Amino acid sequence: MTELSSEYRKAHVGNLFYHIHKEGAIVTACEYTTADGIKIPSHVDGVPVMGISECAFADKPFKNIELPDTIEYIGRQAFKNCSQIKN
Repeated sequence: MTELSSEYRKAHVGNLFYHIHKEGAIVTACEYTTADGIKIPSHVDGVPVMGISECAFADKPFKNIELPDTIEYIGRQAFKNCSQIKN
C-alpha cells in the first residue's frame, strides 16, 4: 500500500466519511446505506480513494458494493456483520 502522510483532514461527501491525505483518501465510515447499496468513488477532493478503514461499514444492511480500482487496502472487519452482501 502507498505510504500516507500523517497529516490529513476529515471530509464528508455524500454518505461517506473520509480522511483526506495529500497522497490519497481513506473511507472511514458510512452514514447510511440505500437499497441500491454503496458505490465508492475512485477520487474524492482530487485524490484517489485508496483504502477502507477498519469497521468502516460494520453492521450496515446493504446488498451491493462497488469498489474502484484505486483501492489498495481494506481494513480488518471493514464489512463486519454485512452478511447480506451479494456483489
